[in-house]
Amino acid sequence: MEWDGTARACSKMAQMLTSCGDRVCLVGPLKCGKTSLLFQLPLLNTSGLSPSAHLLRSIKFQYSSTLRELVSVFDTLHLAARDEVPTCIIVDNLCHYFAAQQQSRWQDLAADMAYTCAHIVDGVEFVTQQQSSPCSLIVSLGQPSSIRTELVKRWLPSIMEIAAAPGANNSDRENYSILHNKKTIATYAVEGSRLYFL
Repeated sequence: MEWDGTARACSKMAQMLTSCGDRVCLVGPLKCGKTSLLFQLPLLNTSGLSPSAHLLRSIKFQYSSTLRELVSVFDTLHLAARDEVPTCIIVDNLCHYFAAQQQSRWQDLAADMAYTCAHIVDGVEFVTQQQSSPCSLIVSLGQPSSIRTELVKRWLPSIMEIAAAPGANNSDRENYSILHNKKTIATYAVEGSRLYFL
């Protein structure tokens, strides 16, 4: 999805993230632009300036296929050299890893989510101790679910929810609000393959 990277949009997103703290959980419906928002967040700054070439070169993507691989990524953060620790970690669609396991009982899902979130946060807290500024953690859960959201709240206390916004929605354009503590902090639209702030 193409993203409107104007100075206004960059500034608004950076302020939004800063106001939510260092550990953020993003929930929202399918096709609302969550992944596009997630991948833009490390590039943002409050001045609205474009990211530097140095910043762009420092971004590393790592994709995990299984829950075990994801947990391993966070466990190995303890072994990273001091100059190789990240300043921001993003996990897109955490629930994808649990859907693949097809837990038959709610208790199994809860235990697996607690185990995984504890490993993720432990790795992030270790990284934060290794550098002078906090390592940000942003996790998306996929489809909103009160059960999943409640399960991760202990580890990711700041929940940002994407919800359909009133406005000029039609077959080509959907408006969304980003809510934090039930307050709208940003509004954006998805039109075709483009995401932009209103």
